[in-house]
Amino acid sequence: DNRPSIQPWYKDIDGYWKDWYSTSPTSSSWDWYRDSNQRNLMWAARDRGATFEFFANAPMWWMTSEKSSAGGALQSWNRRDFARYLASVVQYTHANWGVSVASLSPFNEPSAGWWTYPKDQEGVNLSTSVQKEILGYLREELNSRGLSGVTIASSDENTMTQALSTYNYFKGQSVVVNGVNTNVASLVGKVNVHSYNGQAPWRDNTARQNLKTSVGSKRLWVSEYGDGEGGGMTLAQTITEDLTYLRPTAWVYWQPVEPYSAWGLVNGTYGNAADETSPTRAQPAWTYYKYYVFAQFTRFLRPGYKIIGNNDHNSVAAYDSTSKKLVLITVNYGNAQNIVYDLTSLGQITGTSAAVTATNTNGSKLLFSSSVPVGGKKFTLNAEANTIYSTVVSGVTL
Repeated sequence: DNRPSIQPWYKDIDGYWKDWYSTSPTSSSWDWYRDSNQRNLMWAARDRGATFEFFANAPMWWMTSEKSSAGGALQSWNRRDFARYLASVVQYTHANWGVSVASLSPFNEPSAGWWTYPKDQEGVNLSTSVQKEILGYLREELNSRGLSGVTIASSDENTMTQALSTYNYFKGQSVVVNGVNTNVASLVGKVNVHSYNGQAPWRDNTARQNLKTSVGSKRLWVSEYGDGEGGGMTLAQTITEDLTYLRPTAWVYWQPVEPYSAWGLVNGTYGNAADETSPTRAQPAWTYYKYYVFAQFTRFLRPGYKIIGNNDHNSVAAYDSTSKKLVLITVNYGNAQNIVYDLTSLGQITGTSAAVTATNTNGSKLLFSSSVPVGGKKFTLNAEANTIYSTVVSGVTL
């Protein structure tokens, strides 16, 4: 692997297909013992009930023009091999590692244009016509291994506008799959997009709405987002706008732990060369306020809750039919104000008070608990500036 000197040690991730000599996963060209830490983390997540999507930042190094996974073009004669590699890893995972992979995402920001060698992170530029070809190969390779139930997710573009352009292209294209002319968009069972439209000056909620319209009833994930603002307001605004205008069924932060950067919710000590062999490697060094801001969403908007409409674009409303709880998450920006929540359109509310949890982006309140009375299907929050509120109302029938 022609690894560039600018790539730090912790981004040098091993893949399993070591060289091009044999396509057989049982041959010496494959090493299934590589990167044991990643598999240990996978098993720990499995034991906690995680759903698994596998994704590839880049092809194996030997498949590219620069003989590196840190940039370079995927060679045309290796496009099928790339699909074969991905499908083989999923098959091996199912058969040997006790993990069921629900979906597979083959691309990482393929239309971004910046994955030229040398990069300090893995990636590869792929035109939409090349993506189309690989998607056809990938469906064939998965099906031939008895993995027809594994969903292909695509294309993990960097922005909403790129994702819309790519998906609309797929809708008008076809590719031969197992001898049958097949619409390319039909191969994509779930649309993934990165939410970097969420950072100034690129906030574009129209693009979010247009992408949702184009995708229709198909599942849609925000599969990556990150920012360097440690207070968490940018994060809260992006989540709220994504859930309001894009309506994904999952929202995923890029990495919760980063070395010495607010791109992580938590800092870990692994950013320097000496950390690779240090006994304190990766131990938490600092927690940003945005960790608590993120918890305002993750602790209250739980899997299976149904997001319902409301007329405030700074709020997210969700309902759990099992517990009959209504969750309201509100982002209050630069001014203190009284916010009145009018729930009179709901069928029934038996709870007489609502539990409130608040986090201020200056750190003065971190998951601070209180309550407010509920009467006449209404309640009022005395909202402080730059604060995120998560309110739970019990005994609610829609």
